[in-house]
Amino acid sequence: MADATGAGDIIVTATKRAERLSDVPIAVSAVSGDALQQTGASDIRQLNQLAPSLFVSSTSSEHGGASARIRGIGTVGDNVGLEASVAVFVDGVYRPRSGAGLTELGEVERIEVLRGPQGTLFGRNASAGLINVVTAKPRFEAGGNAELTLGNYDLVRLSAGVTGPVIEDRLAARLDGVLMKRDGFVTDVISGRGLNDRDRTMLRGQLLYTPGNGMELRLSGDFARRDEECCAATHLPFSQAITLPDGRVEVVPGNPVVPLLESLGAVLSDDSFARRTSITPGQGYRSKVTDWGLSGELTWPLGAAELTAITAYRDWKVSSSQDNDYNNLDLFWRSNQVRNFRTFSQEVRLTGEALDGRLDWLVGGYFAHERLRFQDNLRFGADMMDYADALVRLSVPAFPGYAALATALGRPGDTLNGRGLDEDRYWQDSRNFAIFTHNVIDIVPDRLSLTLGARYTNERKTLDVDLAGNNTLCGALRGSAYAAFAAVPCALNEIQQFSGSTRLKEDEWTGTVVLSYKPVERLMTYASYARGYKAGGFNLDRASLDPAAIDLDSLRFGAETVDSLELGAKLDLRNVKLSLAAFRSVFDRFQLNTFNGLVFVVENIQSCRDDLGGGDSDFAPVVPDAALTGACAPDRVRGGVVSTGVEVEAALFPAPDLALNIGLTYADTRYRRNLTGDSGRPLPSALFNLPGSALSNAPAWVQTGSLAWTPAVGDGLRGLVYADYRFQSAINTGSDLFPEKRQAPFTVVNARIGLGADDRRWAVELWAQNLFNEEYRQVMFNAPLQGSGTIARTVAGGGNSTTLFGGFLGEPRTYGVTLRTRF
Repeated sequence: MADATGAGDIIVTATKRAERLSDVPIAVSAVSGDALQQTGASDIRQLNQLAPSLFVSSTSSEHGGASARIRGIGTVGDNVGLEASVAVFVDGVYRPRSGAGLTELGEVERIEVLRGPQGTLFGRNASAGLINVVTAKPRFEAGGNAELTLGNYDLVRLSAGVTGPVIEDRLAARLDGVLMKRDGFVTDVISGRGLNDRDRTMLRGQLLYTPGNGMELRLSGDFARRDEECCAATHLPFSQAITLPDGRVEVVPGNPVVPLLESLGAVLSDDSFARRTSITPGQGYRSKVTDWGLSGELTWPLGAAELTAITAYRDWKVSSSQDNDYNNLDLFWRSNQVRNFRTFSQEVRLTGEALDGRLDWLVGGYFAHERLRFQDNLRFGADMMDYADALVRLSVPAFPGYAALATALGRPGDTLNGRGLDEDRYWQDSRNFAIFTHNVIDIVPDRLSLTLGARYTNERKTLDVDLAGNNTLCGALRGSAYAAFAAVPCALNEIQQFSGSTRLKEDEWTGTVVLSYKPVERLMTYASYARGYKAGGFNLDRASLDPAAIDLDSLRFGAETVDSLELGAKLDLRNVKLSLAAFRSVFDRFQLNTFNGLVFVVENIQSCRDDLGGGDSDFAPVVPDAALTGACAPDRVRGGVVSTGVEVEAALFPAPDLALNIGLTYADTRYRRNLTGDSGRPLPSALFNLPGSALSNAPAWVQTGSLAWTPAVGDGLRGLVYADYRFQSAINTGSDLFPEKRQAPFTVVNARIGLGADDRRWAVELWAQNLFNEEYRQVMFNAPLQGSGTIARTVAGGGNSTTLFGGFLGEPRTYGVTLRTRF
């Protein structure tokens, strides 16, 4: 039975040194293994309940579309070319994307959530913060644990671990494993099968070698597998925005696209939380993930210094399919999208003390080589010609049909059906090298300290591209008298054959300055400045390429940087632990990834110091980029995103066996006005909602709380009463900020009761996740080519809006029983 008292010191490694949480002048949320167990966390997404400044959600795929955000900042969407703003580390080893953390974690010692830029010690791709997972180490005392969980949706989860000495006081071993299966909670009404299921396996083995003299070598190998059908979506209520004769805009039920789809055989429902959808027969959302790695961590005292070296190799591969139209008509599909990361990394650190203990110094170096292979084959389906004809006839009743146009162009029999991307392949080779230092100077011993840190990063990326397509009708229409009808066929870029390569080079400095002061022993205050960096790269989507003049440099996006100021205080009393932080972060060239229903558009967001006269917030539905307004002189641009706020976290221990945790975050994370793209060029008109608005998935207010009570209830027995909650204010879940994608405020509550042995030999627990079955959507999106426009465009005089929208639902109430044993 987990101990609720928890009033002792919490040790964290946020500065790559083992320190008390209350002594670290960084905003850190530290979640123990017991707290994770009580909230039911098996992957990083459940940290939402315990860390108010963190928000993890997923979209069309949990493996690739998962996104972690800290203080409202994160990397949106399922675009493999973008690295994350919130880095994930497991036992000191960087994971290439946030989705790699959405796997079973096994036995965990703690998870640290570091808020704000962490570029000095952790490098690139931690511009918003990071999640640091520390798994349980081998022990020289024999022991083990086992856990069986059964729940609704036919949930079965079995985890077990064993540890102990192999050679007394020299070599210890540990083995942990997890098996999990659960049925899906969305039903395909066509086939009857459940979607968004779980089928996961994880195995981790470790050896700990301690030859003496303080040397320690930890070797680890792990393997994880997932074979799931995720993620299906449901429609939002069908509606359209219309302009009345008196000029008022009204949103009315119904949508003209719905009967059009139904006339072709679509089965549609806008009862979102009935959790029913329809899928094209033979299509689906199957995804298979294999993730394995080897690592070694050496700690070696060298007299006045200590050497730490971490060597790792990881291989993460995902194969997935997708019914892209989200209904049973065969409009768009992909059968085998493959993402494969192979990464070697080496970190070396040397730490020590000097000046009679007044200087705690650290120097280090880091090298990583990553090979990314990505292939895709998005195509039009067998019903696309009929649907495209019907869609155009909504606005042009006399339209003769695309087959007739093909004949008129001398291409009889040319079609859309089955056309699109035959097989696009991208090979990206990344090499990252860095040197860094992090030093703490005791100006007044035990009272006043100054931290100085700096990091130089050198990043190289090479991209090789091989594109193959067969969307011939699009190209024929573009250059003809029928070009006005090319929009639908050209929704998939018509490049037929192309091979090429490009590269980029980045050199960046990041760093930190922290002044911390202890007016009394139990109170620490600090003021800090930190600069972070997120690497630039390539948008691995052919949509950005001009078929008439292919230039791979148009896929490039620039590095994102952030400058952050923070004031904080930490109070550590016997029964009260309190931390406060106020922050302001300015992000320059913020990497925005926008999904328009079919393809990704990546922009670096900046702001002009001059008034653009509304040029960044107008729109032109069918205007080429050359005619866009809102340009700014390159020497007048500045950071386009600002995050300002306050965080409060408190742990209270008012009585024996009783612990309360409370968290509150206010984060005003929004775009500035007068927005531009990189170097002052105009933004695409589709982003007209952004200026002055809050970022997507950035709640202004988040409140979390938990209560754990573990009273003695008899001789050798202990009970458990536990509950936690997370409230968050309204958000917009779409990166284009269409009003239809607004998610109202919601609260999720988890609860657990149990009984077990005082020595934790056994325990029985009843639990519920999302106890009150709160209905909410993680992300909403435009259904591809199913209507057009948005309420915001209609209000601005842009005509009626008929877009159909879908949403990826949050999980419903789940409940069950868990049996635990330790030995």
